[in-house]
Parts: sequence; C-alpha cells; structure tokens
Amino acid sequence: MAPGALRAAVAAAVLLPLLGASSHFGSSTVYVTNALGRDVHVTIGTEAIDVRANSKRKVELRSNDDVHVRATIDGELLEAFDAELGGASVDAVYNVGQSTPLLQWTALYGYPASAKSPEKPIGAPRWYITREDHVFEQPPSSVQTKGGGATRTVLEADLTARSGFALVSDEQERRAMLRSHLRFDPTNSPAYRRWAEDADEEALGILVQRADQRPDVMLEMLLQRMLPEPARAERCRTHADGLARAPTDEVLVYLAYRCAPEAEQRAQIRSLSQQHPKNAWLMYDAAEALAARGEWKESFELWKQVSEAPALAAWSESAGLDMLRTARAAAAAKFPTPSWLADLSSPAVAYIHDIEGPAKDNEHTIMRHYRMIDTGDLEGLTGSSELEQLPPASQEPFLLLAGGSEGAVASLQRIALGTQPDPHSFWIGAALASRRGEDVERWLAAYPRHPEFIAKVRQAIDGKALSRDPGLLDELAKDEELWERGVLYGCGVIVLGKDAPAKWRHDVKTLLFTIERPYFR
Repeated sequence: MAPGALRAAVAAAVLLPLLGASSHFGSSTVYVTNALGRDVHVTIGTEAIDVRANSKRKVELRSNDDVHVRATIDGELLEAFDAELGGASVDAVYNVGQSTPLLQWTALYGYPASAKSPEKPIGAPRWYITREDHVFEQPPSSVQTKGGGATRTVLEADLTARSGFALVSDEQERRAMLRSHLRFDPTNSPAYRRWAEDADEEALGILVQRADQRPDVMLEMLLQRMLPEPARAERCRTHADGLARAPTDEVLVYLAYRCAPEAEQRAQIRSLSQQHPKNAWLMYDAAEALAARGEWKESFELWKQVSEAPALAAWSESAGLDMLRTARAAAAAKFPTPSWLADLSSPAVAYIHDIEGPAKDNEHTIMRHYRMIDTGDLEGLTGSSELEQLPPASQEPFLLLAGGSEGAVASLQRIALGTQPDPHSFWIGAALASRRGEDVERWLAAYPRHPEFIAKVRQAIDGKALSRDPGLLDELAKDEELWERGVLYGCGVIVLGKDAPAKWRHDVKTLLFTIERPYFR
C-alpha cells in the first residue's frame, strides 16, 4: 500500500483502550532493501542471504558487535564495508548500493482528519541505525492508549527509487545511487533510461563501458542522445562500418538512421519503417513523425504496435507519454481517440492523470506544488513551507516553472534564472532570459545534442522578430514533433507575454503536460 493510502487508513483508525504495555528486547535485526533490478547476495557478519531484485529481507544477528558487510551480483563485488551496530537491541537498515531513498513518516491516531502526517526524508544512506516504530511494514490501524492522541513512526524504502531521487539532497548519496543503478540495472528496464538522463560525465563512462562490453541497442540509443559530438561522431562511424558489413542487421539499420541529421531522419523515417516493418525502434519514430504531420489514423496504428513490442519495454513509460500526447493533439484536431488507448497503463501516465485530475487527500508535496503551478497560485507556491523543506535540487524545477509563468514578479523571475539548467526545461530559462535581456547561452547549452532544434529555439526566443511577424513561429514549429512544437510555442508565450496569440497558449496546453510547462492564462 502506498504511503498516502496508509496515512488515510491510519487517520480513520479507532483508538482502543490501554490494556497493557510491552517492550521489545532481542538480538539486532538488519533490514536489507535492494532497489536494484538484479538479485544480490549479501553477507552480514556470519549470516548470508539472497535478496531478490526490488525486494526486502531481514537478518537476525546473533551478536550486537560491529559487522563486515559484503554484497555481490553474479559474483561481481558491488560493495564491502564495516558497519557499526553500537550496542544491544539496535536495529539497522542496509540499503544495498544506496539504491533507494528512505523516508520517515508519522502515523497519527486520534487526531483530526485535517492533521498532516509529518514526513522526514532520510536520504539514501548505505547503513542506517533505525529507531522507528515500524520498519518496512504498515503501522497498525489502531493503537492502545489511555486517551488523547498517539503517534507511531514508520520507515519506508521506495523500491521505485527513481521516483524518490529528488528527495535525496546529499550530493554524494545521489551520485552513489545513480551509479549503482547505471552499473547494475538491466538496460531493458523502464527505469534505466530515466536514471541515464541524470548521468554526469563520470557516470556517462559507465554507459560507455557497458556498451563496449556487450552490444546493446538501448545503451547505444542513450549514448547517441548524451555523448558530446566528437564521441558521438566516432560511435556513428562505427555503426556505419558495421552496417556496411551487415546491411540487414536491424539494430545497425536503426542506429545508422539515428546518426543522420534531423532533416534527413524526417525525410527517411516513413519509407525506412516500411522497408523494415518489424523494426520496433523505427516503428516508434515513425509513429511520432506521423503524429507531427497530423496523420492520426496511421500514427495510432503504429502506436498500437509499439505498445505491444517487447523490444521497447525499456521505453514503455516514454512511449505511454508520447501516446497520450498524440491522443491530446488528435482530440484538439477533432480526431477520435482509439478505444485501446483507454487501457493504456504506466506509472508515468498514471502520474500525469493524477496531477491533472481532482485533488486527493494526503497528496504528496510534489503533487500539490504542481497543482499550484497549474492554477497560477504563484504566491502560494513560493510561500510554501513545504517547498522550503525540499532539497534544493527538488525546489528548482518549481521555481523555474513559477518564474516562467504569466504573472511572475521580477524577483521570482530572478530566482528562476538562478536555478540550474536541465535538458527538459532549458527552454523556459532561455525564453525568460531573452525576455529580460540576459544571457541565454547557459540555458541552450543544457540541450547540446540537437543543434538544428536549438537553432529554432534561438529564433523562437527572439522577441523583436516574433513581434514583427508572429507567423515566424508557426513556420518554425510546423515540421517538429509534438513535444518540440509545444516547446517552441511555449518560448513564444514567455517572450511576448500578453501579446502572444491565444492559439499559442492553446497549443502549449495541448502539447505539454502540466509538469512540463509554466502557468499560462
């Protein structure tokens, strides 16, 4: 059960009369949590256990002395270290590879339904001495008490660790978590791409090393998107040489196609996907290209095949979002949405539906803040004590969205421009900086792998040119895929503000999800 559901159940609990008191004594327990996508063999002192991928186990230790901990995956050493227990009846958590964030929250009994359950992010420590009442288990629905309210502390580990990455503020812990997942997780898992998108130069080396050890289309795709141009060009030459030797190799056909300039890719994709009808990667790109052209029927036919392609399992969440984006664009064009899309399910799609749907009790802080952006409650967001309690890296996306929103005051815009650029929202900072007459280069540099698109963004943030000829933006956007088109129109709205055509606002709201765009009236 999710934390929010737990809190709701606990808040409604009935208090029971106090019948007696008890204390817990006994040997130390180590709770082992493994959020990696691989099974791990763990030795703690003299005890050895196997911990399945994305699961938890516990170990009862016969001694309370400090212990040596060792973890391996298929015989390869993951980590080894000495850990402190510090005395009798002390329990601990071993977070394998620092692979998941820990969260402490408090269950409330006998409090008003409106009372908020306190949360405390613990971060992603490797070894944690726990004093919580309940570790990796649900708290009881009722407790014994003499009267009044009561509380119980609960420790949770989010085994979908990527969703909690933003809750880890310690940079060393973030780096350790990222590297563990990049090094050991299966590359065909849906979460692997999202971990890879956060890779810095050092972590990128892990991807290169894995790709060199064993050919992998998923890794090669990521490297094409992420490597700086000299390294990317060298890898593309390798793909071209391989294709010359094996012209029917479906993987090399796709990788060579992705090495071509963007304009050539757009010209080739339809015929290439028809020549290779079983190539799921080409199918994905063709579905996007057809949607960009407004060929909805053909696009949905390919999206249906994409949704059923085992080779694209690692891209299932991205594909789900792209299908949802296509459905919204098609609906805006009065094209009926296929019935099979109603059954589309993925964590990412469910998250979008939750944020854009009715508010729920005990929602996570992150979700409440996105709702504030969506409704234009900028004062509520910037004055939120909950926002201040988030790690700085988790605050910045909201501050940038708020600063780029219509109605943002100058001081909020300055704060937004002080945040760190990233590949997802760089365009907001670039457009806002252009509007304020400030440097745009550091924002554009956050999206270095698509120079042709960046050239269009430069034109889209030229306020003087857009004021003279608003049709320029339509010309820039017409050949782009749906997300890129939404970004270009979003740039125009930020730069021109109240003078931006209503159609631009409509297109941005259609093509970009709430979590991707500032508030536009």
